[in-house]
Amino acid sequence: MKNRLIYNRTMKQDRIGNRIYRDKKGYLIYYIPKRKIGYQIRKDQEKVFKTYRQRLSIAFVTFIFFFLLLKVNIYLSLFAAFAVYALLEYRFRKLLNTFTRVTNFTPEHIHTNLNTMKDETVSKIGLRILLYATLSILIIVNSCTNEAIRSNSLAVYASYGISAVSALFAVKYFLAIIKR
Repeated sequence: MKNRLIYNRTMKQDRIGNRIYRDKKGYLIYYIPKRKIGYQIRKDQEKVFKTYRQRLSIAFVTFIFFFLLLKVNIYLSLFAAFAVYALLEYRFRKLLNTFTRVTNFTPEHIHTNLNTMKDETVSKIGLRILLYATLSILIIVNSCTNEAIRSNSLAVYASYGISAVSALFAVKYFLAIIKR
């Protein structure tokens, strides 16, 4: 490979996102743990990289836009979302190939969400617990009282699923307080 950089383990690194680190020189390093390789993101490409990292969210918004706002058939909406995701995934992989590969990169600090939450105050975590639990309850109440949702079984199951995920987040934050 022409773009290869041997990483010096003594270089300082800060974790700034999920599998994203900033080294001493200020470059972003995108680390893929399965392949044990990192990519050094050029400063002029950071915004483009961050946009492509949100490709799943963009595809989800595309589905919502077509299905709910434009009232397009669900299958066409899913196809449009899949097409957007496939295009963004292709562009993301193509963009990664233009970056310098970083070999011998091992993150100094492997952060988990629970370890990161230990640095936050109890009041912030308590507020998150309250908000996620409230969201979970309100979604269930909404699905029981709203006639449009009750008549559509897919919407009911989606509401229950979102409520369950919200409740799991509340439990996760509760465990973070207990493990302090």
